Amino acid sequence: MDGMFLFGVLIVVLMCKNVSSQGSQGYMEEAIQIFNTIFHKYEANVPPRRNLTLPLLLNVNMHVMHVSSLNLLEQYLETTIDLELTWDDMRLSWFPLNVREITANRSKVWSPDISIDNAIDEPKHVDDPRIVIKSTGTIYWYKRLKIKTSCSTNATQVSAVCDVVIGSNLLDDRVIDFNMSVSSCDAKNAVTSHILEIEDVSFEKRKEVRWLKPNATFPEFACSLRMKLTGPDGTNGQEFLTSSHASLTGSVTCPVLSMFVLSSCLGIIGFFSRFACKPL
Repeated sequence: MDGMFLFGVLIVVLMCKNVSSQGSQGYMEEAIQIFNTIFHKYEANVPPRRNLTLPLLLNVNMHVMHVSSLNLLEQYLETTIDLELTWDDMRLSWFPLNVREITANRSKVWSPDISIDNAIDEPKHVDDPRIVIKSTGTIYWYKRLKIKTSCSTNATQVSAVCDVVIGSNLLDDRVIDFNMSVSSCDAKNAVTSHILEIEDVSFEKRKEVRWLKPNATFPEFACSLRMKLTGPDGTNGQEFLTSSHASLTGSVTCPVLSMFVLSSCLGIIGFFSRFACKPL
């Protein structure tokens, strides 16, 4: 009796393994067929506009992950952001049986010519995985960037509003535009240096006129970070700015600086560095 029971269990296990193997093989075959079908005669250089009178809408979700420094003297901000872009390309849709999404190299798929418009150094790609294509034709593109952007500041103030601006280099808003109804920017998971505090985050859509196309406007998505300089132990930012750690807004360490001396140091930093400042 025990032998018959064990024999039955063995038969069931072998049958399940065979079904699982067939299912896995079927999934792979379906995925390969989908890939070959949707990319047959697909042109990655043509934007997926369904209506020539309306622009293709891009959904933007920007997540500020890390703020490493705000340099008040040289007027720049260093951050790490997660940038998520989605759009619809119905040329890459299909009726799914088992496969509801596939991935592809970015070179295979049309993607917007998005750049950091106010970057002062080339952004560094921390992570730039493959593009995800949903069966509905929705394209999902994610990248993590470490960026250095310009920020207009007042070196004697402890707070500043800095923008991270993304935009289209070549395609104007008649071809692509940002869908602000579902786009967002947040810093809820952001980690900052111990001397910075993010007070508020806002975002908006802007338009820019460029000399290449004087009769067209280019869309921009701007995420604004309002930040405040604080002391590492929670002290007042203005006191910290004028304390022995005032170098964190510039590139020198000044032992004791009043606001008057700080202004002078900012004006003729080279002269005072020989007497009162020690390089980092």
